[in-house]
Amino acid sequence: MERLIPQTVESLGPFDVAYFITGHCTGWRALHALANAYGERVSQSAIGTRYLFDASAHPAERVTTAPASFEASPSW
Repeated sequence: MERLIPQTVESLGPFDVAYFITGHCTGWRALHALANAYGERVSQSAIGTRYLFDASAHPAERVTTAPASFEASPSW
């Protein structure tokens, strides 16, 4: 499904995802496409990797809202 990588990466943009943590099944092409688009927000997990997320923020501050609308014709 490599042909879907560009569309998938672009489609994630409106969601303003804070962290992308990829696994081995993501594949190196998708990992690099995500890293090129989202920079420091992308990490590759491996055996022994640990992530700690601070939940002390108010729940309303942790919510990522979906976009109000989408383009009728994607740019891809």
